[in-house]
Amino acid sequence: MNTSFILRRMHRFSTLPPSLKVMRVITIVGIALAVTTLLISMTIARGFEHAYMRSLLDFNAHVIVLPSFHSTEVQKDIVQKLSHLKEKGEILSFTHFLYREALAVSHGTIKGVVVKGVDPDQFTSLKTLNVHFWQDDHKKNKPVVVIGKALTKMLEVTPQDPGLRLLLPTKETNRFEEIEAIGTFSSGMYDYDSQFLFMSIPEMKSLFEIQNDEMTGIEISLADPNQAFSLAEKLRVEFQDIDEILTWKDLNRDLFAALTLEKWMFGMIMGVIVIVAALNIMTVLILLILFRKKEVAILYALGMPRKKLVGMITRSGVWTGMIGVIIGLAVSGLIIWVLKSYPLIALEEEIYFLRHLPLDFSPVLCGFIGTFCLGICAVTSRLAAARLSSYPLGDGLR
Repeated sequence: MNTSFILRRMHRFSTLPPSLKVMRVITIVGIALAVTTLLISMTIARGFEHAYMRSLLDFNAHVIVLPSFHSTEVQKDIVQKLSHLKEKGEILSFTHFLYREALAVSHGTIKGVVVKGVDPDQFTSLKTLNVHFWQDDHKKNKPVVVIGKALTKMLEVTPQDPGLRLLLPTKETNRFEEIEAIGTFSSGMYDYDSQFLFMSIPEMKSLFEIQNDEMTGIEISLADPNQAFSLAEKLRVEFQDIDEILTWKDLNRDLFAALTLEKWMFGMIMGVIVIVAALNIMTVLILLILFRKKEVAILYALGMPRKKLVGMITRSGVWTGMIGVIIGLAVSGLIIWVLKSYPLIALEEEIYFLRHLPLDFSPVLCGFIGTFCLGICAVTSRLAAARLSSYPLGDGLR
């Protein structure tokens, strides 16, 4: 018996009564909206995670060593070990760095800033950041800095007026020092762009009156950021006297924990919405069988087994769900493409640290969501079909 023809005949939209037409359209629209919402929300959650991760990896090193540099021997041992690892190709590079806090003053605005001292060779490149230089630092008599792009707007620092003053905390008294910005950097994270200044280590030591051998720590860069965890563990075992050895994820543990929780909550809430939308399929199938009870009874009387009837009803529900899922994936894909091509949604940088809504579309995620939603539709259809199989089919002939 050609069940495909029978299924198409029973499911044909033009042969349904108005009430069933409305119910079927509502069910398809509900599933499509649920799929659209689920895919867009997960794409946004992935976008935030990847945007934060990219900005953090551009700004911070993969492993940071914060030793007790009161001991010169410890410092020498660490440098020797890292040099050996660099020769073996296990790390790309390592460099010392300094951190100091100060107050920046410009055009009547006062802002707390963090001054980061970097290697002089690294200062003029800062390859991992989007740096735009205004002028040549070698022509300046004042200490020079590369300033965060958001910070330039706060302090009204421009290429035409690049000067600003730093209020430096010292042991005896606070003092002002004139410095000059030679360019800006943009890490993609407002939190960094609104607080940080980069300065070469020699100039920073002179400005802050720091002893020659004093350093905040050592930054280590790797070819693969995921290798940071094994390297950090190796260094912890070998140098147990070191205060802290942190990976890029340790520095932002709370942020990544919040993002992971956000993704799970998005998935669970949107998944429940999909399930609720798919439950409407049960209502449509029950009404459809009640409307087609004579046709079903005739098929049963002609010898069609109940098992085959159940399979036919299940396929009917899956077909309805498939239409909704396909429409939902198409609509969400179009919305995501528009938002990625044209950044229409601006974010508050002070809250989200990003300028525009980040999106990270994945075909794998799309396929997973489509399969999950079709599976839910299949389960609800099967439940409805199993319930209808207990209906006295012979009554339809009376």
